[in-house]
Amino acid sequence: MLMPLRGLQIAWQKRRKALPNVPRSWQQARPGRYFANILAAALLMIVFAPCHDAVARQRGGGDQEIPAPEDIELTTRDGVILHATYFPGTEEKDTVPVILLHDYQGQRGQFLDLAKRLQEEGHAVLVPDLRGHGESTEVEGMNKPLRADRLTKQQFYRMVEDDVETLKRFLIRQNNEEQLNIDKLCVVGAGMGAVVAINWAALDWSWPPLATGKQGQDVKALVLISPPQVFRGLSTKNALTTDALQKKIAIFLAVGRDDRRALAQAKRIYTQLQRRRTPQERRRTPQEREQLRTIGYRTSLQGVKLLKKEFPLEDHIVKFINEMVASQKIPWAPRKPPVE
Repeated sequence: MLMPLRGLQIAWQKRRKALPNVPRSWQQARPGRYFANILAAALLMIVFAPCHDAVARQRGGGDQEIPAPEDIELTTRDGVILHATYFPGTEEKDTVPVILLHDYQGQRGQFLDLAKRLQEEGHAVLVPDLRGHGESTEVEGMNKPLRADRLTKQQFYRMVEDDVETLKRFLIRQNNEEQLNIDKLCVVGAGMGAVVAINWAALDWSWPPLATGKQGQDVKALVLISPPQVFRGLSTKNALTTDALQKKIAIFLAVGRDDRRALAQAKRIYTQLQRRRTPQERRRTPQEREQLRTIGYRTSLQGVKLLKKEFPLEDHIVKFINEMVASQKIPWAPRKPPVE
């Protein structure tokens, strides 16, 4: 029994190494190999699943109990009351903070399983309802609630400039209480949330350091699930040409490749990100070469639906964040909140 399982393990490891790194994974796989890989993955999950919780908890602080999540309210500069759930980390000043941004007409509960999994790894996870979504419909001084289907183009820009900035101010307070390292910030976005993540990462890297210390340049990794190029007037074009997204930030794109439109948009984003990466830069260390990863799953499903158990996207996200950010030696430092 050990020999066949060992063979399946080796085959699956080779498959996992190949999938996240090259656009070739967007091409159609041969059915025989596809189902063989699924069978191998299923058998390995049966064999190794009992070990998962122990390994995750060891990474998250050994025998330390994982803190319970807490629901919080945060108010943006323009008065929108954001509802969010915060999953505290367990690595103190080494804790990686992760923001999860949902898709259009989605809500934070869609990321519950991923948030728990990331917290088990020791990370601190902040999951909001963006304005007009979920419980985040109230605006101070206004009786009329915000609704997702009535948001203007300007409101989508405010998701970037106000909503995510408000989330970061909360994380900076946690940083100054030595509960996380804001300089290891990661953002995961699905659909609309991916467009918001791209634009906000570019904004975060646009703030130059001050004499008193950093005020931005904290985002170290982006996970973009089914990212469109434009959403309701909010475009990724300018953000994708910035030096930050071209060379500074590790990026992982995931898409269901059986949806031609979604696949085409993901490929265009990938091409834009590759445009300024020279062949010499692609031949650097394995760590640097893997800073831009892609994967296409054989399905027409998109966005948070790719987080279903039949796809290994959750595993790929955890692996990407651990390798690209958590394993890096980035010193902790106290921070002043951004200028209001």
